Amino acid sequence: MQQIRAEKNLSFIEPRKLLVAEQQQSSQTTLESVVSFEFIISSLKPLVIALQETKIGNKHNISFQNYSLYNCPGAETNGVYHGGSALIINKTIPHKLLNIQTNLQATAVRVTFFKVITVCSVYLPPFQRWDIKDLEELYSQLPPPAILMGDFNAHSQT
Repeated sequence: MQQIRAEKNLSFIEPRKLLVAEQQQSSQTTLESVVSFEFIISSLKPLVIALQETKIGNKHNISFQNYSLYNCPGAETNGVYHGGSALIINKTIPHKLLNIQTNLQATAVRVTFFKVITVCSVYLPPFQRWDIKDLEELYSQLPPPAILMGDFNAHSQT
């Protein structure tokens, strides 16, 4: 049952063990999401997981065995978090959290695979006003080569 729920609510792209998992809108509670991710992590053993719309704050007790969790909380209303981004990195991979200066909900980590790369997870809420310059400023802070991935809420105007 949990396996089906995990497959329904997540989409995957796995180029050479770099896993990008995007949480879709769902009615799952945080606990159910954690159980889904524990299943995914134990089954696939990804090196990197990028998440958007995490809905978790700075003070959380979410952890995964053999993984480091880095997150940027989203907006908080009456103790409930909305949005947010996160990166979950396998502890066997040398990595370092980057300190980025942005108003965007972004998390960036420098990781070493066969070479050193920067991965950045971004969530842009549909109600937040932003400009392409905001993304350019974010990207300019990421040491190259960099992969910028996320939920940009980009919808066609036609």
